[in-house]
Amino acid sequence: MAASTESEFWNLHECSSCHTKSESVTTAPCRHDFCTTCTDGLISDYKRTGSYSCAQCSQTFYSEPGQDLVVNQLLKMDLRFETSTDGSSSGLINTSIQTQIKADANSGAGDVSCDACADSSQKALSSCLVCLSSYCDKHLRLHNELHARAAHTHTLVEATHQLQDLSCSVHGKVLEIYCREEKQRICYMCMLEDHKGHDVVAVGQEERAKLNTKQMMTEQENQLKKLQLAENTLRDIANATEDECERLFTELIRSISCSQTEIRVLIRAQEQAELNRIGELMKRVEEDILELTKSDKKQNDIHVLQTPVFTSANVLKIKVNPQFSFGEVVKSMSALKHHIENIWQRKIKQTLAAVMQDRVVSPAEMKTRKDFLKYLVPLTLDPDTAHRSLSICEEKRVECITECQPYPEHPERFDWWAQVLCREPLNARCYWEAEWTGLHGVDMAVSYRDIPRKGEDDECSFGYNTQSWSLDCTISKYTFVHDDVEMEISAPVSHRVGVYLDYKAGVLSFYSVSDSMALLHRVETRFTQPLYAAFGLFQGSTVKICQPDRKIPEASRVGKQ
Repeated sequence: MAASTESEFWNLHECSSCHTKSESVTTAPCRHDFCTTCTDGLISDYKRTGSYSCAQCSQTFYSEPGQDLVVNQLLKMDLRFETSTDGSSSGLINTSIQTQIKADANSGAGDVSCDACADSSQKALSSCLVCLSSYCDKHLRLHNELHARAAHTHTLVEATHQLQDLSCSVHGKVLEIYCREEKQRICYMCMLEDHKGHDVVAVGQEERAKLNTKQMMTEQENQLKKLQLAENTLRDIANATEDECERLFTELIRSISCSQTEIRVLIRAQEQAELNRIGELMKRVEEDILELTKSDKKQNDIHVLQTPVFTSANVLKIKVNPQFSFGEVVKSMSALKHHIENIWQRKIKQTLAAVMQDRVVSPAEMKTRKDFLKYLVPLTLDPDTAHRSLSICEEKRVECITECQPYPEHPERFDWWAQVLCREPLNARCYWEAEWTGLHGVDMAVSYRDIPRKGEDDECSFGYNTQSWSLDCTISKYTFVHDDVEMEISAPVSHRVGVYLDYKAGVLSFYSVSDSMALLHRVETRFTQPLYAAFGLFQGSTVKICQPDRKIPEASRVGKQ
């Protein structure tokens, strides 16, 4: 309670003329305060003579009290004095300049002696920038008592040897202002005289600006170092990955080559085995022919007509297959080839997708809806692609109705699915929003231009092919679809959806938009053609391309489901 009372006391300002305490005072260019009654007297003097004088220091001023632009600028620099938050009896006052000069004061702190002690043996606790003296605890209390009425004009800092460097050598005032044109610290009297009209700020404000600049430079330098490291790391990893893939491909080729050699050897071995059998059979047949020849001669001899020595039962009989081939081998190899090709294509596709999704540097995430609206693009519906059940109004709104529209024949028109593309190709950073209605929902999609348009196959429907990505919105749920793969998303349904595309980074994101934004789904891939915003509708559904105001409250932050 005592601390609160003391704080209230220091918040009162003493009038330099009548010495009354008041919260509402007018400050003259000399930094002396005047209550409302005394200010009225000064205004009367100004209106009568065109000038007025300070009752405290007798300085004369030629601008109306309270209307001096330079003084107003100084007051806006946040150079107001506030009492110590710890409520200590030292009355140490914190100002914006103290924040800046603390480092200077500390650099000269050491063991600063009290200037009021006779033997100078007492260690000083604080230094007064007005009195240009340092005081121990005893003399600091005495200082505060002597200057109780003008306590708010005496700036106390931690004890320092550098008091002279913190005060103006001409006016003896605190160097609490920084002149940007002369690049030096000055006091408020210098600002009114030699530096009048210059670009000035409070010392603490200038130092904070410099500190912020240094911090940003440091952050950017650190980011540059990280990017350089990422660049080198990427090269090393890419080289190592390429070498490893080369090794694996070599092993794969070697394995296939070994299998090829094995089958070739097997074919040749089977060939030789059959040739050997044929050779043996040919030998036996030749022997049979020889025997038959001998038998034929004996049968011609009249002495042995009654005694044949070789009969048909002794002749070797064989059957030759005229359609012989390694047909089963070729059939098996052909089936193996097709099987491997199917697996190969599927696995290579997965591998390529994995390669394209790898990111060394990810794009910075945007925090607010205002950030997204910087990339807002105007979109218009393309009637040449619209299904005949879609009614387009002013190229911004489309509705699915039962009555067919009299659209002319066009090769790019969807003839089965109630879908439509926008005209504008998208190949940069883009953002758009669309509102939808309807019991059965709509499809918010992006698509390549070469998506199939004719027929009722699913490959013509957004999301059920490799050429498009779709967020299916219904009154009960969201479903993301790509390449015929569906993924249900658990999130509250909103009838406004935002779509963000960073084409070069390969990022596609869908957001529900209401009082805030919530990420529904994010895709990271590599786009190979310009994309087009697209919409799929069902009976009774409508879609309207929104034109949100770019100037929205910063509080509309982005969340994640």
